[in-house]
Amino acid sequence: MTSRTAPLGQGATVDKLYLPESLIANYRPPNNTVKFQHTSIERVLRELGPASTIFFRERLGIAAPAVRIFELRHGKRRLNIRKHPIIAIDSTGTPHKGVALYYLAPGRWEVE
Repeated sequence: MTSRTAPLGQGATVDKLYLPESLIANYRPPNNTVKFQHTSIERVLRELGPASTIFFRERLGIAAPAVRIFELRHGKRRLNIRKHPIIAIDSTGTPHKGVALYYLAPGRWEVE
């Protein structure tokens, strides 16, 4: 499994599909409720840093991460979650262009 991504900022890269299962299990939602999916996404972005759509789907089991990100941005929390398009490789080895790499920026989400 791999999720190679384009560099983000000062030479940092994200390759979260290589993280050990013992670590990832701590971030996986205990069930598929919206509340737990929101919590998992927020924890990953705060504690592990930027993560891609593929990571949220393949490693955390969140089928529609873009919807959950939208809810976190526009809901009560107004998290300032930004995205950067990358080329990512899924677990089958297929490259995908334009995959969202999400990261948490300072401040609150403001509609652009």
